[in-house]
Formats: sequence, C-alpha cells, structure tokens
Amino acid sequence: MSDTHGDRALAQRALEAMGPVDLVVHAGDGYADAQALRAPAGTRVVAVAGNCDRGVPGALEEVIEVEGVRILVAHGHTYGVHRGLGLLLRRAAEVQAHVVLFGHTHLAGSRRLKGVLALNPGSVRFNPLGSSFAVLHLEGGRARPEIRRL
Repeated sequence: MSDTHGDRALAQRALEAMGPVDLVVHAGDGYADAQALRAPAGTRVVAVAGNCDRGVPGALEEVIEVEGVRILVAHGHTYGVHRGLGLLLRRAAEVQAHVVLFGHTHLAGSRRLKGVLALNPGSVRFNPLGSSFAVLHLEGGRARPEIRRL
C-alpha cells in the first residue's frame, strides 16, 4: 500500500482486505501509519518514507528479497516519478531489482519495463479513481501483481 496520509483506519481496512499475507509493504506518505498497523503475528511490515513523512526515522528506499524476487521499495518523489520512471528504473537496475514498488502519484498501475515490474498500488486515501492497494503474488521467482479497490 502507499499514500495513506495519516488515515490509519483506512490503512487497517486495506490490510484486512488483503487477506492472509506474509509481508506488508508501505511505499511512503504514511510511514507512521505503517508502523501502527495491527498486522497478524509473524507478519513483517516494511515501510519507506515519502515526501510528506517529515521527521520520521524511515529510509527513503529499501531493497528486500522475498521468494527469490528482489524488490526495490521507494516512494518515488526522489526519482521524479511524476515525470516518468526512467530514474527509478535506473536505480532498480543498480540494485538488481526484479520489481520496483513505488507510490507518490496516487495512481494505481503496473507494467513491465526493461525487464522490471513497476508497481504503484495507488493511494489508500487520496485517489481520484477510488482507494486502492496491491497484492503482489510471489512464487518460483516470479511476481504477479493484483491491484484491488477498497
């Protein structure tokens, strides 16, 4: 999920709507919201800071590996994602990521570019097309995105 912007109740609703998951990732602008999630026992929560997350201890990006899939998580504001994904894809190549998960634009979408799956779950709170989040299914080193509406 991404861009919860302080709406912890809606973030919790998104988490519950995901169903059973092994990992929850928050792509920024709601770092504190991610820390406050009541995730099931044993569910890891990874979050990065976005441009609205001033004063939080979160990193601007994280690289995680799950089921043989390397994922770059970044909010996207430092890579100019409003203008395009070129800089973000370049960073993905530098860290050898198979998937880049980002937010910032509040618009959900996924596509494969230069061999990398670029996934934006949209915004849980401020989305002109309706609140959204994504579930990333990982199996056998492959990633399949699923964007869901709240």
